[in-house]
Amino acid sequence: ILAGIVVFGVATFRSDAQASAACANAKTVDVASQAFIAKTGAPAATVQALKDANYMQAVPVPAVTYDGATGKVTYPAGC
Repeated sequence: ILAGIVVFGVATFRSDAQASAACANAKTVDVASQAFIAKTGAPAATVQALKDANYMQAVPVPAVTYDGATGKVTYPAGC
């Protein structure tokens, strides 16, 4: 019985951690995009372009929904 409770609890913590990571990734890309736009006057075409221009250290995984035409980031539900 105790093992069943522990397994259920760990699964919940993992799900919460993944959701938090997705929110943090979206925020990272959003801040990088805003900084890029402030400096260049136009949005970066892709998240990879933000990384290549040294606005981020790495492209986040899981991927973030980014609109290169506007520079807007779509945040996951719950952020």
